[in-house]
Amino acid sequence: MDLVRELERRPEKNKNRYYDVTVIIPTLNEEDNIGQLIKDIFKTYPAINIIVSDDGSTDRTKEIVENMPFCRFIDRSDKDIKGLTISVIDAVRQTKSMHCVIIDGDGQHPYMKIGEMVEKLRHGAEIVVGTRTAVPGWALNRRIMSIGASYLGNLCLYLRRSPKCADVMSGFFAVDTTLFITYLELKYYRFELRGYKVLFDLLKVLPKHIVVDKVEYEFGTRRGGTSKINKSHIKLYFWSLFK
Repeated sequence: MDLVRELERRPEKNKNRYYDVTVIIPTLNEEDNIGQLIKDIFKTYPAINIIVSDDGSTDRTKEIVENMPFCRFIDRSDKDIKGLTISVIDAVRQTKSMHCVIIDGDGQHPYMKIGEMVEKLRHGAEIVVGTRTAVPGWALNRRIMSIGASYLGNLCLYLRRSPKCADVMSGFFAVDTTLFITYLELKYYRFELRGYKVLFDLLKVLPKHIVVDKVEYEFGTRRGGTSKINKSHIKLYFWSLFK
């Protein structure tokens, strides 16, 4: 039976089903998006835990999040190392839940898929990757760059005998918290902390037998604000391929 349909058929039974899940949202100047995203997640999954790990926003991101009592805020403004990957790592280390879901704060990842991802973890998967089936609105050069980066990432995982992944560049994934922390502590030096592809950094240090599943979705458009990806992120990704 389809897991999502089963959950929808039993709303009362599953009202508190996500108490053992923490959603981690790395942010940097997301005042236009973060408030609505948190409300949407908590409304859909009332018992879920939410951590916003902020990399030093200069807008109202902190103010908005701190006014939501059901959400934790990690202020990284005074940290020496900045980056999406280290922001996620800092949050994972403070997570006490059995499962983690990493999702961007710009609204491009569908929060509605969180439940489906968690159910796959509960049914044997150790990582569930949000896999993009379409990326409407992307310019041709960005599509080409993404295809090239994915090819190199998959080649790297193959050569390292790491688990396969349907969307190695994805920033939306669910993972067993203990698994993440265990390999993070064992292989911390292999993570490109200043980078933004934390899923790839995690996959490349995992043994091949780790069970990776996927949940497909269509990549959305940013609700507001601007993308943070720049040339330095691209350089950091290529550096990560060899770490």
